[in-house]
Amino acid sequence: MQTMQTVDLEYIRFFGLTTHPFLLSPDPAMFHSFGQYYECMERLRYAIETEKGGALLVSEEAGLGKTTVLFSLTARLKASYGDLFRYALLEYPLLTPSELIAHIYSSLTGTHPQERKIVDLANLRESLERLREQGGRAIVVIDEAHLLTSELLQELRLLMNLQKDGTFLLTLLLSGQRPLWERIEALPELFQRLPVRYYLRRLRLEETKELLRGRLKKASSEDAGEVFREEAVELIHRYGMGIPRTVLVLADLCLVAGFENRVRSVGYREVERAITMLKGRTDGLGSSPAVSKERAEGRGQRLKRAFDVPSRPLVYGLLAVLFV
Repeated sequence: MQTMQTVDLEYIRFFGLTTHPFLLSPDPAMFHSFGQYYECMERLRYAIETEKGGALLVSEEAGLGKTTVLFSLTARLKASYGDLFRYALLEYPLLTPSELIAHIYSSLTGTHPQERKIVDLANLRESLERLREQGGRAIVVIDEAHLLTSELLQELRLLMNLQKDGTFLLTLLLSGQRPLWERIEALPELFQRLPVRYYLRRLRLEETKELLRGRLKKASSEDAGEVFREEAVELIHRYGMGIPRTVLVLADLCLVAGFENRVRSVGYREVERAITMLKGRTDGLGSSPAVSKERAEGRGQRLKRAFDVPSRPLVYGLLAVLFV
């Protein structure tokens, strides 16, 4: 009897891979810098390197990769600055103001706070000044920042007062979903101190192709080849609606389906099977909100011409369900 671990290893080896290409957990080693992600990373690094004070990273919706960008950014800064890089990371900022300051203080200084705010801020300033004199950098990264209360936002604004000779002693990176932009914009005194801003959007088809290609390349000791056929990528992109998290989940299930069918070139059948598994059903494909918008007549003929394959009644029947 095969265990999950055995199947897992076989699944990786079957496609010539050495590690999982499509896991969702933020892994800097699997971060593929391209398109908007390359530009986003460069802007954030610019904010830190030039001590601009702060940066705002907002995603159109959940699942677009902002957390992966943040993890990859901190990993690169660690590699660049070594012991002269310090950072405080808050992934779930549901804290009281005193807890927030205490967490930032202990993360950046490596010591416990005195629980007297004035003393703690003075000590933090001294620590950051010494770090700056040595050529180091300090950042405060807050993910899911759209969950911050107004009180916490005010605390962060005050934290931005830690400056010397007109230069910020730390860089504040706020990352969250769309409501964050509107909330920060309503606080001019904080918004102005976050001059570097980036807005992540959904992927275009070409970007989905690049994401899959890049992940497979990083997961393979050799060239894994074109695992996904053109029509498979188009269906993955359309069903995933350009959201990287959904695209990666579906791509992973496509590999599972390919492993089940013993085929190393993922096509229609494997995507159909993957969508069925993703929906937790054994019947038809169903539809996603984005796909349901396409209702023009003759869609089956257009698909047939676009994919340039022989007519397959069952496949096109399922595709018709997907695109309705």
